[in-house]
Amino acid sequence: MKAVFNLLPDERQKLQKLLPGHVLPATLTISSDWDHLEASIRAAEEGDLDSLKQLEQMFGATSLINPTSLPPALTAASSSISSSLTLPTAHSALSSIHLPSHPPSQLAALNACDQDIKAMECTEGLHEVLEQVKSGLVHRLRVKYGPSLSPPKKADPLWTTIGQQISRREHLYRDFEAEFEGDMERYLTFFTYQGGVRWKVELKTRSMRLLVEDIPKWNKCLDLEAQSVAYMDKEGNFSKEQWQEKWGSKNKWEIWFELDPEAHNWK
Repeated sequence: MKAVFNLLPDERQKLQKLLPGHVLPATLTISSDWDHLEASIRAAEEGDLDSLKQLEQMFGATSLINPTSLPPALTAASSSISSSLTLPTAHSALSSIHLPSHPPSQLAALNACDQDIKAMECTEGLHEVLEQVKSGLVHRLRVKYGPSLSPPKKADPLWTTIGQQISRREHLYRDFEAEFEGDMERYLTFFTYQGGVRWKVELKTRSMRLLVEDIPKWNKCLDLEAQSVAYMDKEGNFSKEQWQEKWGSKNKWEIWFELDPEAHNWK
C-alpha cells in the first residue's frame, strides 16, 4: 500500500544533501510509512550504504552519489576511489566497497536485535499504531530502551532512533482515549477522508505524524477560544458550564474544525 506525504523543509534539506542533483517532488508517494522514511534518512546520515540505496530507489533518484556531499562515515571510503574513473564506475565501486572500521548503523542494529521494533516499524495505518500501544508493545520498548528515573537508567543508544516513534504513538493513544473514549470505529471514521491521486479519488486516513502535529494546534486554538467573555462567569473566571452549553458533547477535534474549517481541509 502506497502512502502520500508532503515533505517538510527539514526532511527536504536532509534528502537533498543525501541525494545531490536530484529534484525532489513536492508530494512524495512511497510504499512505507513516514517513520520508516525518517529512520532510513537517519541511518543514511550515519553512513549506512544500504539505507542510502533505499532512499535512491524510493525517490527514483537518477543522479549518482557525490562524494563531497556524503555523510562523514562514507567520505573516507569515497576518497579512495580514483578520480580518473567515470561516474558510473565510481558509483559501482562505492556501492561495493567494504568499510571494516565503520560500525553497523543503528537502523541495521535494531532490525537485527528486536522483533518488537520490527513489528512497530511495519505499520500501515492508525488502527495498527493504536493496537501497538494497546497491546503493550510500545510500553515494552520504552522500558527496554528509554531512560528511567525509578530505577535510574540511561537511555539505550538505540533510543535516539526509536524514541520519537514511541512518543508519537503514546501521544496519539492518549488523544484517542481522551477525545474518542477508545472507540476505534468512530476514531478511524472521523479521520478518514476522500483524497485525489491524479485522476482517481480514494479514501485515505490521516497519518499518525500529521495527527500528532495537529494536537498542539487545536490546543492553542481552543485555549484562545476559552478566553472569550462568552465563557466567563460573574467573577470573570472560565465557566465550564457555559462552554458545555455552547459545545455540548463535541470533542476538541470537532470544536477545532468548527472554529477553523481550514484545519480540516486535508489533501
